[in-house]
Amino acid sequence: MLRPIVRSTWLPLGIVPIAVPAVLIAVLAAAPGVARLSWPHLVWHSTAQLMHEHLLLSAPVAAAGATYVATRISARGRITSQPYARRAGSSVLLRTLLVLCAAFVGAFVVGMAPLLVRTSLLAENSTPAILPMVTGLVGMIVAVVVGYTVGIVVSSTWVWPLVLVGAFVVLAMPAEMPRLAAVVPVTSWELGLQWREATAFQLYRLTVLILIGLLAARIAVRALKRVNRWRRPSALTALLTVGTAAFIVLPFQVDLTRIEWAGPVDGVCEQDGQVTYCVHPARASQLGAMRSGTERVLAWTGVPDDDSVLVVDAALASADDDPSGGVVWIYLGSDVAPEQSSTEDTAYFMSGFPSCEGPTSERATIQSKSLAHELNVALVSVSTAENTDDHRVERGPFAGLNAREFSEWYDANAGRIRECALSDSDLR
Repeated sequence: MLRPIVRSTWLPLGIVPIAVPAVLIAVLAAAPGVARLSWPHLVWHSTAQLMHEHLLLSAPVAAAGATYVATRISARGRITSQPYARRAGSSVLLRTLLVLCAAFVGAFVVGMAPLLVRTSLLAENSTPAILPMVTGLVGMIVAVVVGYTVGIVVSSTWVWPLVLVGAFVVLAMPAEMPRLAAVVPVTSWELGLQWREATAFQLYRLTVLILIGLLAARIAVRALKRVNRWRRPSALTALLTVGTAAFIVLPFQVDLTRIEWAGPVDGVCEQDGQVTYCVHPARASQLGAMRSGTERVLAWTGVPDDDSVLVVDAALASADDDPSGGVVWIYLGSDVAPEQSSTEDTAYFMSGFPSCEGPTSERATIQSKSLAHELNVALVSVSTAENTDDHRVERGPFAGLNAREFSEWYDANAGRIRECALSDSDLR
């Protein structure tokens, strides 16, 4: 006597077709952020953005996995999938998508969890950015829905590799076509603390993603119901199609504001004589390290008696600030020690490079730019060593000078250095 095989209506294909893509999604979501787990400083501003940037690898797998499940469920050889068999489309769709979204979106969250937890422990004076994180989750859901719809409509198991490759290509396109970022949530932009994606831009992208998901779900429902002539769109399907197409095309006709200044922020500052140091509140703990790196350079250049120096975290810069102005901008990064960043950026400023490359650079000569470069290299080199009178510059046109001699020479030529006007005669 044959025993009937009873399958769950929630997992008609068993657990394997869902578990394998879910594990792969978790790994792919976690892999790009592994290096960041060792960073000493993390900010929510960057981590939240990664929630939708990591879709580049995870979303194609989710779409392909959903396509495979849909093609197996709707295969023409199954009794419930005969060409003219009517079924309750919406109930089948909801039950299957609930399982797929729970597995695939859940796996994506699991993969992102280590970085999210690490950021929550290290982030200072900042809170999670909600819209970028929601965009990542909605993007995964839409990938599942679109992949499922393709599987239902095509009903061929071999289509899932095409979905995998196609989804990856689409998600990678904004790197070459920035306007497409209004539709595709992978931008490849690394935004500093002072910049963010415009709120209206993020809401627009979310609207497009939701419309794409609704349209795909509507097509899948009609295909599942096996309604005669289901390929002829209903009024609702037609309306969704026109609306979605309009939202997709609009960014190519109108240049939407993609990035905006995050607004003024009161920095965390401290003053030491003629030098004032300021950092973004989200980097308050790096103020001491930034000051230490800058002091290494100033120990060799000194500060003119009638002058003052403002050393500022670049995250405090406004949209109108001139990077070649009289401020030492320190470009702190989570993956670089603040002492190193402040040493290199202070040496860049004190060597006169802003004038060599700024609006007045047309007055600089090839020789003055070359000497500014040599001065910058010398300052970075000696500032990483012990700043004592016994230590001397090892190479270049300043070779042989110790800290005291170098400081005296620098003080005598400070004006020409700031103007990028050094010449060989100034070295004698």
